[in-house]
Amino acid sequence: MQTTKVIVGFLVLWFVDGISLLLTAAIFPGIAFIEPTPWLILRDAFAAAFVLSVVNLTIRPIVLLVARPLGFVAVFVLGFLVNALALLLTAHFLPIFEVNGWLGALAGGFVFAAINTILAGFLEVNQDGSIYQSLIERLARRRVLPYAPADPHAYGHAAVETRAWQVRRVMDFPHAGDLMVISTLYPDGSVAALEELIGNHGGLGGEQTDAFLFHPPDLAVPPTRSAIDVFHILNSRREQPVGAQPELRLPAAEPGAEAWSPRNLWAGVKDLHTWLPLAGRALLLDRSAYQTVVADPRMTGPALLLSLGLLGVQTVALRQTGPLLTVLMIVASIALWFVYTLGIHLAGRLIADKGSYTRTLRGLGFANVTLLIRTMGLIPILAPVAAPVAAWIGLLAIWMGAAAAHNARGWRGVILPVLGWVLAVLAPVLLQMMISGAVFSVDAVLAQLASFN
Repeated sequence: MQTTKVIVGFLVLWFVDGISLLLTAAIFPGIAFIEPTPWLILRDAFAAAFVLSVVNLTIRPIVLLVARPLGFVAVFVLGFLVNALALLLTAHFLPIFEVNGWLGALAGGFVFAAINTILAGFLEVNQDGSIYQSLIERLARRRVLPYAPADPHAYGHAAVETRAWQVRRVMDFPHAGDLMVISTLYPDGSVAALEELIGNHGGLGGEQTDAFLFHPPDLAVPPTRSAIDVFHILNSRREQPVGAQPELRLPAAEPGAEAWSPRNLWAGVKDLHTWLPLAGRALLLDRSAYQTVVADPRMTGPALLLSLGLLGVQTVALRQTGPLLTVLMIVASIALWFVYTLGIHLAGRLIADKGSYTRTLRGLGFANVTLLIRTMGLIPILAPVAAPVAAWIGLLAIWMGAAAAHNARGWRGVILPVLGWVLAVLAPVLLQMMISGAVFSVDAVLAQLASFN
């Protein structure tokens, strides 16, 4: 699953780099593509972005490792020079891509970086799994070690992953600054502050960082990382009578757990008592069910199970074809669903500026439960009405799932599924263009290398 995540992330970053290069060439005269038609220019932009990614992947980690002991300013300046060098090397290997000397590379690199940052932020693109991100993660973990003592009896005892997650959560807020300054944490749990405090507001470490719950013995309390985790624990007791209660079945939360981790996927799938009722409510178009699903990372596994299973069942049940063709059609229908999910996600980012691909997948995954209505067409008496009823209910379910995933309301929620279809149609075309650009760039680079011999 981690490999799939890295591949998808690389494709998205490649797309963003290609569009950024295209826009840079359009507004900055020092960078240009030499092609007569727009389609060829688009192909060349993806070709240049592919070579640029390979060059950066080769050079940038080495430069960052060398510059790291010199401080932040040295890393920033050298990174800026590496961008210019990467553009010049890309232009050297691709004759269809022109950069006007070092001055053009420096200025063009600045424009490219600015556009790339805006597009990446707009689409919520990150570089999880990349060499750069791995380096940043290692540095970040080293910085938070003083705030995560390993001794279980120490003040503020926590795993490094928990503290790193807490820092990442704060820095991912829309209006977070570029730097986080954290006060000194003393061995007794107090911090350096302007007033007498055990912890500091918005800081890290100290007893204020971690929740303190005085609770009855029948309340199971999993590890917490933020106030949101505490809210879910307390919310589970809402409207419960005072007195002896059976042990509550709460999700086993682990520091650093991810929605796509195998453990989380399996934990969600085996929790039948939770996701089966949610699937039934989703079939009945209960909007609150979709809101619950998209907000719960444990529902990622059930959403995948419902989608893959029901799409396969529908194909087998409604298509009278041979085994090989049936398998190919199942694979094609699943692939198209993932593409449509990506289209919905991009549409949500475009008009609502909220949500994530995984939340979208959970919402649309549970919307696929409406495919059960389609399979009722196997009953002869219901065949004439099963398909149209399933289509209408399916559209409503997709609308609810997409709107819940992106918190889209009003006109945004109405046009979200339609715009998602449009983007889903464009996505395969752009993917084909990106592959064509990669093939073109590899041929061009090999031709350049052959000319040296």
